[in-house]
Amino acid sequence: MVSVKRRCLDCDTRTTGTRCPTHQRQRERAKDVRRGGHRDWRDRAAAVEAHKARQGPWCPGYQVPGHWVIAPNKLTAEHLVPLALGGPLRPDHYGVLCHRCQSRQGAKLARDQGGHRS
Repeated sequence: MVSVKRRCLDCDTRTTGTRCPTHQRQRERAKDVRRGGHRDWRDRAAAVEAHKARQGPWCPGYQVPGHWVIAPNKLTAEHLVPLALGGPLRPDHYGVLCHRCQSRQGAKLARDQGGHRS
């Protein structure tokens, strides 16, 4: 059986699937990152643990003064520049905040971009 080659959905390269191998890899990596894969969750956990080792259960605050977090498991790590806005996928590129401050920051980011945070 002869496979018909068609154009990649993202470029003009001829391929047997819907995307050329390069764009297929990029698409799969983006899906992994959105699902929390691609070691992203491990890097986030390591950032939180390093923060707790340095400063204890302390949230630097977002639009509020820094404060102690009663439940240390409520500290979360997020990318300083969101991946959707071109932020790098590096272990040293995380900011640690408590859950409430993280929500406050996400709401502001969504307002500034004119849409929902993804």
